[in-house]
Amino acid sequence: SAVARKELVGLGAVLLLILTAKILIAPLYSYRVDLGTYAAWASRLAELGPANFYASGYFADYPPGYMYVLWGVGSAIKALGLSWSSAAATTLLKLPALLADLAIAWLTFVRLRPGGKGLAWGAALAFALNPALILNSAVWGQTDSILSLLLLMAFLAQGKRQFEFSWALLSLAILTKPQALLV
Repeated sequence: SAVARKELVGLGAVLLLILTAKILIAPLYSYRVDLGTYAAWASRLAELGPANFYASGYFADYPPGYMYVLWGVGSAIKALGLSWSSAAATTLLKLPALLADLAIAWLTFVRLRPGGKGLAWGAALAFALNPALILNSAVWGQTDSILSLLLLMAFLAQGKRQFEFSWALLSLAILTKPQALLV
């Protein structure tokens, strides 16, 4: 309906404003240990591709799922000719998690909207503006939101009895971060 479409456009606008704020925060902080590791992996992936990434005992304590994300980020940084220590590169390294934050807030709204407008808006905004989430994704640059998005999608698919899709999403989550094995 036109009302539902207008509400989704409003939600999209609010979430894009929140995403913009997080993107503006992202280059101001850099936890160099983890972000430096992601940058090194992204650089190697951009140079060698995923097929040669793990060759010759190269250190990487993440499974290959997130490496494909870093391959894309590293290729973008390389194509744009950015310095790996630049604010733009830092932002690009954090962007996948920031986009996952946005997607989770969107899915939260869509899933809860049948229960009431206030509930859906409240839950989506509470998630999107959660200080711990802002710290984790925009400041620290962690990848937990990507794992969370995949797990949420797997649970939602299971709830719709789309078991094969649910298993595929869970497998992708496990290939992204080993903590998904706890599910």
